[in-house]
Amino acid sequence: MDRLEIKRNAKEIAFQNKMFIWKPILMLMIFALGLEILEDILSISPFMDVIVILLSLLYVVVTVLFSVAYLNYVVSLTNGVKKDFIQLMKDFQTHLLELFLLMLIVGVIIFLWSLLLIIPGIIASYIYYMVFYVKAMDKSKTNSVVIKEAKELIKGYKMDFFIFHLSFIPWIILSMVSLGIALIWFVPYYTVAEALYYQKLVEIKSN
Repeated sequence: MDRLEIKRNAKEIAFQNKMFIWKPILMLMIFALGLEILEDILSISPFMDVIVILLSLLYVVVTVLFSVAYLNYVVSLTNGVKKDFIQLMKDFQTHLLELFLLMLIVGVIIFLWSLLLIIPGIIASYIYYMVFYVKAMDKSKTNSVVIKEAKELIKGYKMDFFIFHLSFIPWIILSMVSLGIALIWFVPYYTVAEALYYQKLVEIKSN
């Protein structure tokens, strides 16, 4: 895997499409802020506990749909296709229960591995890392098929992918030192780079 080539291509794509990549993230941030404001406004309600539960559930639902829709959105962008993000989220609505179950299954598996020690947990997280990419790119696939394909996809590349992630540490440090300003460039760059890595895996495994 040519990680340097992936990162070079990612920089070109990301820096030309910064705002397009940021747009959905900003939408989610505004939505979260709106819920927080609404919660403050309704804080005097006698049904506050119920309201908090309903608003929290709404946020979780939107976040789940956002997560898979955003992966599809970015992968499509790397192929030169700019999709309607709101429509993508709507397309995934009918698969909401499957997405919840998939996240629950993967979360439980990684948690159980983590109980053995930190390293097994990290390994498990990489074994199942591509699960949501696979689901995002083909929502019709069952969870069992998605998990199987994701595990096969990353097989033989877990360490390479781990090193790929480590190579972004300078950007993380820069983001911290710049009080978050560097995130304007880092988030699109990292997001696109990971999407390109996923596509490279698909290309390699399909040959």
